Amino acid sequence: MRCQCAFAEPNPSKVLLEAPRRTWYTVRMRARKRIVVWIGIVVATVAVATIGCAPRKQWDGIDYASYTSKQFVTTEFFATTTRVVMQDDYRQDGADARAEETWRQAVAIMDELYRALDPASEQSDIARWNAAQPSGADLQIEISRVTYEAMLAAKKLYDDTDGLYNPAGARCADLWGFSPRFYRGQTDRVYPYDRQDSRAQLPEQKYIAGFQTLTQTFEKIVLSADSADNEKYYMTKPVDSSVEIDSGEIYWAWLDLGGIAKGIAADLVAQCLRDNGYRFGYVSVGGSSAAMLCSIDYNALAPDRVDWSVGIRHPRKHETNYLNVYCHDATVSTSGDYERYYEIDGERYCHIIDPRTGRPTDSGMQTISVIGPDAAYADALTTALCIADGDQIKAILAKYPEYRYTCIGKDGWTTDLPNNRYKLTDQTVRYVSN
Repeated sequence: MRCQCAFAEPNPSKVLLEAPRRTWYTVRMRARKRIVVWIGIVVATVAVATIGCAPRKQWDGIDYASYTSKQFVTTEFFATTTRVVMQDDYRQDGADARAEETWRQAVAIMDELYRALDPASEQSDIARWNAAQPSGADLQIEISRVTYEAMLAAKKLYDDTDGLYNPAGARCADLWGFSPRFYRGQTDRVYPYDRQDSRAQLPEQKYIAGFQTLTQTFEKIVLSADSADNEKYYMTKPVDSSVEIDSGEIYWAWLDLGGIAKGIAADLVAQCLRDNGYRFGYVSVGGSSAAMLCSIDYNALAPDRVDWSVGIRHPRKHETNYLNVYCHDATVSTSGDYERYYEIDGERYCHIIDPRTGRPTDSGMQTISVIGPDAAYADALTTALCIADGDQIKAILAKYPEYRYTCIGKDGWTTDLPNNRYKLTDQTVRYVSN
């Protein structure tokens, strides 16, 4: 199955990566009807032919020989495909209804996130912040709890990555043709810095330099909560969050939380599954962020575990997985220079912006995946690590000891995954020891 980026959909298998489950946010979501696609009951396959194992009839006292998978899919959120698999014994009374109610709750969660964080939606918190133009003093903007907690996480990751993860790079991304305005085809709004052919022309240096200064805005944003006033939440738009270019043309800083939003969605929907009694299944948001519970299938490599095999696509050989990672009760997020990019004079320009330069990253990182307890953190970390060099990667991940990575960079394949917790599937990739 081909996905949007190098993270391939999990296949039932068994394996070895262990990660404790924890969450840093608790959000009560409002249910809302959505048009979604339900893809019936799919019998989960056992990877006998691939790894020579056989199904086990019980695990942890559960007879799951009769368990099957029910799969739900929607393309309404985050301009990509979200897939949720719930594994259960669907012969039991009420099992179908429970799955459909769980999916309804999952859709409500994603809907709430989407309406709060989508920069292309005029009524979202982020879009209102982007449109605001303070005069004389910082402007305080009321936001939802969803946005407040997402921003708290983004602030922490900004600090922990020394600013390499920076949502205020959104104006730079727009300059280079990688904002929602372009990948969603919403190019009716035109700006003076737009190029006639963004795939053949580079932006002017004055805009690159000017918009780079706007990335410094993120550090100045202040978040606050007023518990005495019905738990209202606010964030500021700093008065000095603009740049003047071309004698009077003012450009205000923009935010885009796309580098963490899909991870938040994966975490919250996975918790929704757990809250509804599911121990087996997974959530995949856009193919780049996923949260795995357990799998009903058995892998002889790890008979005491019930894990998923997560295939990670090769960034240059899109039909090939360069690595299979085995995990359960864990999350996997992937970023790379292959998702959205163009080439000019043989040089690749991708959608990941280095906030230090205002330009697409030139670190040489082709793809990086982070495995750990929370998809939100893993999601943002992959963005930062695509910009970082080798020493910076080690320094950042030293602050997150529960997280592991695998990547293909300018020096080849590197990983800090424990031995025997992965399977190399593309022998053309060389291993580089840390």
